[in-house]
Amino acid sequence: MDIEVLIAQNKAQKAQIIALRHELDQLKRLIYGAKQERFVSTQAPEQLSLELDTETAAQSGVEATETITYQRRKKPHPGRTTLPENMLKRLSLNPKWIPPT
Repeated sequence: MDIEVLIAQNKAQKAQIIALRHELDQLKRLIYGAKQERFVSTQAPEQLSLELDTETAAQSGVEATETITYQRRKKPHPGRTTLPENMLKRLSLNPKWIPPT
């Protein structure tokens, strides 16, 4: 092999190594880099924005609301249940009795 061919191959391989290392660094940064949740617009700066009339938007929001009223019957609360007779006898026999803890 000629030395000039080897030099050309060496330069090509070095360029390829540099490109692959750059790609590897970008992928590592993508995977392991800091994550941010801020909004980054993908819109090109040359693209014009759509200007909306805010007063018209506010009025359309008011028109979309409506008030609904209704009536319902409220059921009376049944209250507490009465204590059984055997429980009443127990309480009346010894009102100072304290249950063991």
